[in-house]
Order: sequence, then C-alpha cells, then structure tokens
Amino acid sequence: MPILTPNWLRQLPAYASGAHQTENHENPIVLSANENNDEASPQVIHAIARAATKTHQYPETGAAQKLVASLRATHNLPQAHDGILIGNGSDELIELLCRVALTDRTQCPNPQAVMHDLGFVMYAISTTACAAEIVRIPAIAQPASQTPHLAIHTNVDGIIAAGCHNDAKIVFIANPNNPTGELLPYATLKHIVTSIPADRLIVIDVAYAEYAEEAARAHKLVYDHDNVLVLRTFSKAYALAGLRIGWAHAHHTLIEMMGRLRLPFSVNRLALEAGIAACQNPPLAHVRITQQLRDEWAHILRGWGAAVPDSHGNFLMVAMASAGQAQAVITLLNEAGVIVRPLAPYNLPYAFRMTIGTPDQMATVKPLIKHAVTEAQRLHPSH
Repeated sequence: MPILTPNWLRQLPAYASGAHQTENHENPIVLSANENNDEASPQVIHAIARAATKTHQYPETGAAQKLVASLRATHNLPQAHDGILIGNGSDELIELLCRVALTDRTQCPNPQAVMHDLGFVMYAISTTACAAEIVRIPAIAQPASQTPHLAIHTNVDGIIAAGCHNDAKIVFIANPNNPTGELLPYATLKHIVTSIPADRLIVIDVAYAEYAEEAARAHKLVYDHDNVLVLRTFSKAYALAGLRIGWAHAHHTLIEMMGRLRLPFSVNRLALEAGIAACQNPPLAHVRITQQLRDEWAHILRGWGAAVPDSHGNFLMVAMASAGQAQAVITLLNEAGVIVRPLAPYNLPYAFRMTIGTPDQMATVKPLIKHAVTEAQRLHPSH
C-alpha cells in the first residue's frame, strides 16, 4: 500500500536553482543565479579556513551571538524591543515564519499569504508546505511599445486590499524585487504597513539591499511596527551563497517563536565565522562596480533593441519582442558558454534575467550577447 500524502504536498513544486553547467563548456560564465561572481574577501576566506579546523565540533552558541552583535554594529541596529535570528539562508527563515503565522487553524481555518506574482518562489513553496492559500497579486505592466524600456510595477493597492482580507496572515514584499529589479520607496513601504491591520505579518525581503541603500531603510519599520520582519542574506553582495547564511530582524517575540521551531545547529560553524568576518569587511568596491556595470548594460541592451526595466539589484531583466526571440538568445548564449536565467517560469516567456558578473566576465560576454540578441531578432523578426 502506498504511503498516503496530502494533496497540497503532491502539488508542492520543487525549487529549481539557476543552472551552473552547460553540455559543451567545462567552465561556463554563470550569469543565472544572482551570485557575486567575485570570491569572498581574503579575511573571510581566512576565517573559513580557521573554522574548518574545528568541524568535529558543533557550532558554538557564542559565534551566533557574536554575529548578531556584528550585524547590529554594521547596520546600525540598536538593541530595543527587536531581535535578530540567524538562519540557514533566508530560505530557512521564510519556512519558519510561515510555520509561525500559517499553521494555527483554531484562529483561522483558511490562512492566506499575499505576494507579488513575480516574487521569490520560496514564498509560495513555504506557504504551500503549510497547507495555506497563496494569493498572488498581478504586477502592473506597461507594454514596451509605450515606453523606452519595459515598466513592470508592484500593484501596491492590490497588495493592501489582499492584506486587509480577514484570512490574510502574511504579506510578502521583496524590495528590490527579483526578477523585475523594482525598488519601492520607503514611503510606499510605510504606506503598505500602516494600511494593513497590525495582526498581519508583513515580511520585507531586502536580499539586494547592499545594491540599493533605500531598501535598508526598511529596518526602521521594525522599530515602529511589531508586525514587520526584515529578511537579509549574505548570499548576494557578500559572496557567501555556498555557505547558506541569512538573517531576520523583527520584534523579539516573533524572533523567539521562530527560534523555537528551528532545528538545532542549522547554521554551520564555517558560515557563522564567515558572516562575522564579512561584517568587518563589507563589499563596498564590488557594490560600486556592479551598480555601474548594471546601469551601463541596461543602456547597452536597450540600444540593441531589448526592453530593460530599471534595476536596483545585481541583475537585469531583459525582455525581447517575443518568446521565440528570448528562447533563441538563451540557447545561443548557452551554446557559447554563457548561462542566463529563463523567466518563462514567471509567465514571462519573452524575457530572461542576467546577473551582472565581474568586469572581466562582462567584457568577455559583450560580443556574445550582442550576437545572440541580433541573431535572435533576425531569426524571429517582430511584426
């Protein structure tokens, strides 16, 4: 007799990570995962090597406490009624906060999580894992033909309306948003928070805050509102994606409840020590160079006929005239040893996402991308 599984589990989609390999290239240029393609700083590498001599021991509680203190100092987060929880990537923290807010059926038989329909897929996966309902708010898109570059905006009024529904328990906001790159101003975030009942958890995911200073202002909302949680990560600017380390900043009661659900030692010794060293060596040069390259490449791609929204992350969303053009670009680049991220899973079959790599990488891929774009336009002319 087969093991019985609930319907929601059968419907749970598996997370698909960005590709890192191609068939014909041993060392492709990977622009698909929004990683920092530079290595971590020498100080971080040294901290990892030092911690590696003690892998026979469980992580020390003091290391997590030291990392929390380092985060407060680095990001100017004075101790008040708030708390910080370190997680095995922000993915673990998303799962924990969903379990806290979506699993009490005595209070709400049909809990809902509200999210942008072009948001991080883990919001939906963790919501489904709690057998809760996903409420997707469609973006507001302005056709590329009506603007010099494609404009896709968050439907703020739609998010507020859904967040005010009696069954809504969590509202997810990624800022900047992936894959569109849109940044909501602080005033807009505050408007959302103050317009939604205070018994709803509002999660503001600022994974790309290092590339957009305005995004980091979300921490102020934690001090002003007990129902706001800010998510951050070391996986992007800090070049620690392989160690899986993220953190949540929220009211201390919520942080305590999430901590009770977390598995013991979920963050490994190497990650904790790397995080401490990373706080002491912020990637300022990398951020500045990436911002400059990002804006230059948006201009270049628009000049080649693509529609590119303004981005505030370390990536660009590139929209072609058709799904055929986009797939041709993706295929041609793959054959040339360059990997980008198709956006068909986001119901954007005409687009792909391109991470901004190192200066050397971007110089190498420039003629390859130009050829792929122009050849795709020739093979699939727009009408």
